[in-house]
Amino acid sequence: MRYLTIVILLLITVPTQAQSNPEVYLGDFELTEDGFSVTNLENISNNPGYDNQPSFVPNMPALLFSSQRGESTDIQLFDYEQNNSIWFTSSEGGKYSPTVMPDSDYFSSVWLKPNGEQLLWKFPLAEGQPEVIVPDEVIGYHSWFDEHTLYTFVLGDTFTFVEFDLEENSRTVIATNPGRSIHKVPERNEVSFIDKNDPTQWIVKTFNPETRKIRTLTATPEGSEDMFWIDASSFLIGQGNGLMMWKEGHGFIAPKPIFEKAGLISRIALSQDRTKIAIVFAEE
Repeated sequence: MRYLTIVILLLITVPTQAQSNPEVYLGDFELTEDGFSVTNLENISNNPGYDNQPSFVPNMPALLFSSQRGESTDIQLFDYEQNNSIWFTSSEGGKYSPTVMPDSDYFSSVWLKPNGEQLLWKFPLAEGQPEVIVPDEVIGYHSWFDEHTLYTFVLGDTFTFVEFDLEENSRTVIATNPGRSIHKVPERNEVSFIDKNDPTQWIVKTFNPETRKIRTLTATPEGSEDMFWIDASSFLIGQGNGLMMWKEGHGFIAPKPIFEKAGLISRIALSQDRTKIAIVFAEE
């Protein structure tokens, strides 16, 4: 089953490769009277292979992203003040979804090894060796809520949205058939996920770890699932070559074109101060 779910994960993780090679763009972000603006976009990956899943490093002018390197996919760190990149990993297999952990000493990443093993690992941002975080669980996507609470997309016969409490060594299934976009909601005691139980209408929901209640927010634009929170009540989501903003109590603002060429925006990330935006875009 592990080998089967890995094949499924690859199909849902890198769909843009069928269109064109996805690239990571970095630009300036600002909230405006009519919504938001994105300016000064630059391609920071510039790689003929796969580049995806950007994640900003808190308290640093830098972001991490997955990037194809020969036969492997490794993690790059891009410093946007110095305008240079360094490789953070160099090992066989694919490393995906790099995310700085709450302690800021490590980043977590899904590591798919050539032998088919797929686990969530942590890699030091300084010196040290990587370590497995959650053994024996085929995790596709993840988000940290605090230093010991982790929310994940777990692969199996049925995809599940699972909470891991690493301190209590507990595993709790919250929902079935989630999407890949999982995020802690800023300034709220909630984590968001996409409910894909209805294949014709995907729903943004939130889960409160304290009350254990699920809240329904909105349906996503058709075919869109990659979102990122701006603040406690608004988020961005990609649609085609543009972005849409949703605000609680107002719904979606009309889509704003970001790229002149036809293609697909998938992953989005905002810096901690909400002044920088990273966008993954694949041309058609």
